[in-house]
Amino acid sequence: GIRIERSEVRNLQITGNDIEYNNDATHGIADDPTAEIYIDTTAPDATVCEVTIASNTIQATVSRGGANLRIVEDGAAAGRPPGLFAITGNVVGSQETNVHLTGCYGITLTGNNIYSAGRYNLHLDNCRQMIVSSNQFRRHTPEFGTGVLIENCRDSVLSACHVLDEETAGQESGVPLLNLRRCEGLTVTGCQLVAPGVTCLVVEDCRDTLVSSCSLFGQDADKAAGKPALRWAGSGSGNQLVACRIRPAIGDNDIAATANVQQLGNAAG
Repeated sequence: GIRIERSEVRNLQITGNDIEYNNDATHGIADDPTAEIYIDTTAPDATVCEVTIASNTIQATVSRGGANLRIVEDGAAAGRPPGLFAITGNVVGSQETNVHLTGCYGITLTGNNIYSAGRYNLHLDNCRQMIVSSNQFRRHTPEFGTGVLIENCRDSVLSACHVLDEETAGQESGVPLLNLRRCEGLTVTGCQLVAPGVTCLVVEDCRDTLVSSCSLFGQDADKAAGKPALRWAGSGSGNQLVACRIRPAIGDNDIAATANVQQLGNAAG
């Protein structure tokens, strides 16, 4: 694997590689979260920017707390957070979390095939100005899961992504295909979420968030099982749900009044 920590790095290109199995199963380091590419800028004066990660195959087996690609900044340091990254055209799969980005500012994640997560295909936490576009997320095999979690983030865009749960029974983790938590200024547009067995989209305690032109396709049977296609919960303000196709249709209790969501031009089915 590739690990960067306690460093100041600029103009780094990681391209055209097969990077695999830098995990607990290979190295027996159960108490240390692993990753095939691990960039850690939590140390004083550590900073990593101007990075391209492109055209790689990045794979492993699931290990506790593991990721295929992890970039972490705790926000305590005064230096520049990880940013000016282009992550594109990679095949990434088979870990607890495939891509885990924390404390990042100004990263594009585009055109990747990200599959087979123990819990999440993508987890963004405390990030800003993130552009996540034209990625494919899926389970690939029944024993794995799929899903995207974006929490404590602001001023970011998720567009033209496809998230698919192939299994009608749902996934063991029970996580929705897309979960937005405590975010501000997000735009989710042009995405297709197909989830026969779990909720497609869950939004919790978000402000100024726009979900538009998305297809949220569950099954009618999910409604009877208490699994709506959409659940918008908690408190919020300035939110909009616009021009989306939603199956099953939005129910009376699926969008909380306290979330303050304006609904315009949505269609059932």
